[in-house]
Amino acid sequence: MALLLTAAVAAVACKPEPIPEPEEPKTTVEIDESIDVAPEGGNYLLEYFVDNLSGTLSATTEATWISDVALSDYTLTFVAANNLGKSAASREANIDIKCGEEVLASVAVKQASEGELTLQMEVSNISPESIDVTVTPSNDNMTYFIGIAPKAFIEEMGGVDAYVLIDAEAYRTSFYGDILDDYLAKGTTTKTITIQGAPEEPMWVYVAGLSRAADKTRTPIVTTKAQHYEFQFLPYPELSLQSYSVDFTADESGTYSIPYSIDYPIEGQELTFTLADGGENWIHNIRVEDRKILFDFDANPYPIERSTQLEVAYKYSPSCIFDIRQAAGIEMTNVEFEITAVELHYDRVVVDCTPSNSDVKYIVGAVAKMDFEGAPYDGDSTKIPEFDLASSYPSYVIAQGKTEGITLNHTAISYDPQWYIYAYAIDDAEQRAISTVTMELVTLVEDRPYFVWEDSRISSNAISVDNTEQTITVKYKVENAHATGVVTVDDPYDDVLIKGADGKRITHDPVAQTITFTVSANTTKKSRSTYAYLTYYSSEDDKSSDANISLKINQKR
Repeated sequence: MALLLTAAVAAVACKPEPIPEPEEPKTTVEIDESIDVAPEGGNYLLEYFVDNLSGTLSATTEATWISDVALSDYTLTFVAANNLGKSAASREANIDIKCGEEVLASVAVKQASEGELTLQMEVSNISPESIDVTVTPSNDNMTYFIGIAPKAFIEEMGGVDAYVLIDAEAYRTSFYGDILDDYLAKGTTTKTITIQGAPEEPMWVYVAGLSRAADKTRTPIVTTKAQHYEFQFLPYPELSLQSYSVDFTADESGTYSIPYSIDYPIEGQELTFTLADGGENWIHNIRVEDRKILFDFDANPYPIERSTQLEVAYKYSPSCIFDIRQAAGIEMTNVEFEITAVELHYDRVVVDCTPSNSDVKYIVGAVAKMDFEGAPYDGDSTKIPEFDLASSYPSYVIAQGKTEGITLNHTAISYDPQWYIYAYAIDDAEQRAISTVTMELVTLVEDRPYFVWEDSRISSNAISVDNTEQTITVKYKVENAHATGVVTVDDPYDDVLIKGADGKRITHDPVAQTITFTVSANTTKKSRSTYAYLTYYSSEDDKSSDANISLKINQKR
């Protein structure tokens, strides 16, 4: 019996133990344990590594100043708000990386405060409606707000510290939407603040550090105590002249002075001057000396009264207008003109002119209708001699006695189809008019010359020929040609393709209106081409052409 028990015990003792199940490999995350972020906040990124991922990773934080926490492509990203408030202190928060509910890693986000931020404000250039403000921050990354308002109003609203937020909120919730960012400055800035019709009371210009809340939907954060500078806009200057007009006789010339005064002048500001109605032709050298405006003026050699206005301006003050008039220089001579347009073209008028006094010299000219009716003539024919005789580039003809076929070349239908032709008598020195101006309105004719080819082989200004040597004659015509018209022909650039007789590459017959050229045989394996050029001039003396055409000569291979 004992033997059996022993055997049984032995059998139990020798029974093998069960093999344990292998453990599941754990998910692990490797990432920096901490990160320091700047006091001004911003976007941040950390790389991480994961092993044996089983499930979905997520990242969370309980800190309200950390937002937009996300995991993507083995990177952790987040946004830290700024820590620039006046009472800001260093702060720290964790971002936990989890798999399910299990925290696999934590990142400590540490943000220091900037400490005390400061702004230095300087003002300059105070005027009747503007002031320059220069602000220098202790930290170039901080943002700040510059504003201005009457002192009494700011104090009524609770003082400058309270008014900063009132002003900022007005821009954040304005009719145009949130435009506060347009008014926040950064770095050293000089800003000119302008208020037209500025109030005549003490003003405060102020500056305060101001930062947007991270979500931009809350009242901005004031980061520095507001500073202000009290001032008053300067009074508006008042310019006045001792007199406001002068009348000169025709033979007067010399220097004239106008005493003036300025109440509340502004340092550095000077008078400026503008002359109207061609006054610069006889008023010169305007200047200021000893509280007087001086100008030089010429005698009037013309048989018309002339006038101008001198506008005197001083910044921030209404301008003063000084009228200057001068009597006519001489008595008018009773000379009448019969002026007739005998030819009208697109670029010129040919006139006949007969004066009632054949002994006088006279001017024949033309002026575009739209010019005559606008400045500086303003529809006044008495101004024509004034501008003609003062011109550095005369566009008129001087004649005497009865004249026929006077050509006025400066007219152009492309500029104005209607022109006034005119005539008036001048003195022997050709310096002034001695009669009234006779005028006639004419309308130019669109008769611009142009070439046409009278050869059926030519299409689109091109002619095609085969590869053999041959002589070709083509006929042209000039439409709207003038009796004095001239056609010139330029040789082609190609020295091989075209060979003319007697060494001439192109023979031109202006009477038959033909050009003749010889094409050499084409022994190459390529087609080739060249051009002949024809130009038309209204006369041999013309410097500019009236029409051009080219003939392209294409030869087959």
